[in-house]
Amino acid sequence: CFYYRVPEEYLKLYESTTSKKSLLIGQEAIIDLKTFNLDGGSKKSIRNACNKSQESGFIPRIHFPPVKEGVLQKIKAVSAEWLEENEFREIVFSQGIFDLNELKNNVVITIENHEEKVVAFLNLIPDYAYGEITFDLVRKSKDAPGGIIDFLIVETIKYAKSRGHRYFNMGFAPMSGIDKGRDFPEKSIKFAYEKIRSFSTYKGLRDFKDKYGPDWRNRYIIYDHHYDLFNIPSILSKVVKP
Repeated sequence: CFYYRVPEEYLKLYESTTSKKSLLIGQEAIIDLKTFNLDGGSKKSIRNACNKSQESGFIPRIHFPPVKEGVLQKIKAVSAEWLEENEFREIVFSQGIFDLNELKNNVVITIENHEEKVVAFLNLIPDYAYGEITFDLVRKSKDAPGGIIDFLIVETIKYAKSRGHRYFNMGFAPMSGIDKGRDFPEKSIKFAYEKIRSFSTYKGLRDFKDKYGPDWRNRYIIYDHHYDLFNIPSILSKVVKP
């Protein structure tokens, strides 16, 4: 068996008691809500995006569970446009899938225009860490203006603060965070992340989250032997649902 996205602070426990091996597979972006602000030059693009969105009349709305059917249908339309525009299909892996029954029971945050058309949304889900909140899906419509996702994220951070949360988990950035690589598997991941074009999306994801100045925390796969790495993709594929 193996363990996925294990925090770095647990490595010694696994390695000392079970003699398992570890592989750095990426990082999670954690924002400290007590210290987060939009001051400084590094946050200028986020400030501009929020100001432009507000000046254009876009409004954030919080929808508490059970989310109304009308809202669910609006975000379903946004999700369909997002999938079509990006040529994606629904899968579930370490993140979620668009499921109306699940979303109905989540807090959903939308960005809407003056006609109450939803142009972007995300849904909040419970996190395993005390005092921490995170989101699952984040999607926008084809006609959503640039910067609307930044506006959505900032409004979500404001909501998290208002509810007394201490941390906001912006999610996983696969394959990032490897400096030199401790062994051949990590060096291979580092090479793929930096040199292979098909992995450039992961770098873009990391760059987007890095604008917010998060604390990057390493996450690992824990396994028994190096040859187990050949089996991990097939095992993970069993939890992927078209």
